[in-house]
Amino acid sequence: MSQSENSDSEGSSTALDQIYRRNVLRTVGAASVGGTALAAGNAAAGKGSDESQSENKGQSNAGNAERPNIVVFFADDFGYGDIGCFGNPFIQTPNLDQMAAEGAKFANFTCDAPVCTPSRAALLTGSYPKRTGMHQNPYGIGSVVFPHEDWGLDPQEETIADILSNAGYATGCFGKWHLGHRPEFLPTNQGFDEYLGIPYSNDMLPGHPIEGISEEIDYPPLQLVEDGEVIEEGVDQDTLTKRLTNAAKEFITENQDDQFFTYIPYPMTHLPVHASDAFDGESKRGLFGDAAEELDWGVGQILDHLEDLGLDEDTIVVFTSDDGPWIDAPSADFLNTEDQPMSELVGNTGPLREGKQYTYEGGLRPPCIMRWPGKIPENTVCQEMTSIMDLFPTFADLAGATTNTDRIIDGKNIQSLMKNPVEGSSPHKILVHFEGASPEPGKMSVVRHVSGWKYLFPIEGDPEEDGQARDEELYNVYVDIPEKNNKIEEKEQLAKRLKKSGEAFDKHLEATSRGPATSDQDGEVGAPIVELEF
Repeated sequence: MSQSENSDSEGSSTALDQIYRRNVLRTVGAASVGGTALAAGNAAAGKGSDESQSENKGQSNAGNAERPNIVVFFADDFGYGDIGCFGNPFIQTPNLDQMAAEGAKFANFTCDAPVCTPSRAALLTGSYPKRTGMHQNPYGIGSVVFPHEDWGLDPQEETIADILSNAGYATGCFGKWHLGHRPEFLPTNQGFDEYLGIPYSNDMLPGHPIEGISEEIDYPPLQLVEDGEVIEEGVDQDTLTKRLTNAAKEFITENQDDQFFTYIPYPMTHLPVHASDAFDGESKRGLFGDAAEELDWGVGQILDHLEDLGLDEDTIVVFTSDDGPWIDAPSADFLNTEDQPMSELVGNTGPLREGKQYTYEGGLRPPCIMRWPGKIPENTVCQEMTSIMDLFPTFADLAGATTNTDRIIDGKNIQSLMKNPVEGSSPHKILVHFEGASPEPGKMSVVRHVSGWKYLFPIEGDPEEDGQARDEELYNVYVDIPEKNNKIEEKEQLAKRLKKSGEAFDKHLEATSRGPATSDQDGEVGAPIVELEF
């Protein structure tokens, strides 16, 4: 990015001035959003044309000769500072470090919400979670799906697995799902040929206290699901990482002669943290470090397996996380946090502020590494603003897949950034983020501009009594990485423009939300998809 874009001077952000040249609130009703951008902001910048709309909608690249295999590791509650190559001096991550040495680190890669369900929905659909209705629990309990509930990602949504399967890829999911556990919401009804994993978070166990419900709900023991069948109850979580890794290896072996998409959303390192006997007690960072080092082992197993099969150069591998570490988790039996210091049980955000459930950078900016020998330059760092949603259109383009034309995809194709991480430019001007488990879950929380400026909407409550409550804030996260210097008073007009853009786009999302779906007693989807009209 240019020096002027990274400047602390309000007047230097010429791109921002261009975006807000018009009154963005007037663009909501007839906004032409195109592939990924904010309806209001991009319309004001002249990016609402029919040509821009077609960039990520209904694309087909059937002649694409590259068509790589795709592997995505999606860790749980894994922090920006939990990998050696991102600065951790205690946790040994030689495989991730080597992956970064042979590829690129994406230093400003963001998730859309700092909790599990909406972040996973954004990854798999390429759309903001509010657009798919997965930003907020419809029963008023935070922003994630709980075991006693009947809602999930509408099967009529188009996932990465759907589009890759339609393009001829074998698709497998091995790990935590958390996008609805009724039969119609499971991975095998969302584009995946095979599934082995747990249907929701590994802490949703008997005795789990649910906020807003007066009595504890009698949850079943944690279930292991294969395709659509429960094959175990009371899963030994110590063995989960190893079992899921081995299942993913077997899937790759079975499909080595075809193209495949292997999605590995490890349940670790969500609390309660577990590690197998081979890793238990081996790290310098307590049980969390043990679990993190076992994840690194899993990554190494897959990378070695790809090389053994001669698929190394034909496979793009991505490692990231759904959100930051749960650094303020409660002391509770169901989390196994009562008898051990929290410093040994949760991750690290490095220089970033706060963690999971917060929309400061520690909650929204996970580590991200991408590797594709011969395509992604070795040992490079991309500082450009990117999003978890970008994987959807990028993979679609690489696979020559056709995407549905009846919906908006908010992610952008970042293939050019992958191949030129240092000199490339972000395709985004603005990104927005949503609250997770604050007093206002699902509310639009952040408007982030490509120049580094980040506006945070206020959250109701007393900041002295509730750590998530706050007044409105403004930071330049390229200059002020730990978000310590609130510029809201100095940059009042800038803050107002960002706020106005976010509010306008939020209205657009309200008007075009497509979900979520609920299950009726017959197991059919009860909530039809909403038609988009522009």
